[in-house]
Amino acid sequence: MNDLTVFEQDGKLLTDSREVAFMVEKPHNDLMKSIRGYCKNLNEGEISPVEFFVESTYIDSKGEERPCYLCTKNCIFKIKRWAIREILSNRGVKPLPLGMGI
Repeated sequence: MNDLTVFEQDGKLLTDSREVAFMVEKPHNDLMKSIRGYCKNLNEGEISPVEFFVESTYIDSKGEERPCYLCTKNCIFKIKRWAIREILSNRGVKPLPLGMGI
């Protein structure tokens, strides 16, 4: 599994949702749906999604603007743990419950 590229922007450590999608072997549009769901749940719990995800855009190979998220440092460690579990699941391996190794 490759490490995520982490960069600094406006004093925050961030990584791009496209890299996360590649890391977890999931189409980016599917990951975007998941992140939107997480943001909705965070809002319902009165937690600011900006602590974890920052809406952004990128220019695709056709020169068109597309949505993405920048994931904050508060989210990066959790992403790496989640990525391991997601990859194992995609390969038919049942991962240990959270708190038991991964």
